[in-house]
Amino acid sequence: MPACLTVALVLNGCSSPPPEGPPVELTVPSGATFREVVDTLQARGVVTKPRLFRAYARLKGLDREVR
Repeated sequence: MPACLTVALVLNGCSSPPPEGPPVELTVPSGATFREVVDTLQARGVVTKPRLFRAYARLKGLDREVR
């Protein structure tokens, strides 16, 4: 499953409603951990419950899909 789709699926269950305005773009540096990606998403206001987000992703095995 492509990483962008994985993140979209996880975000669907653990984020606030889509904000008004332009989409948020995020470049994931090579070697970044899933935790670092989630922290960046939280800092940008995309993920509002990072612990729940990480737990859900881990439960579904999606945390290993983001590279």
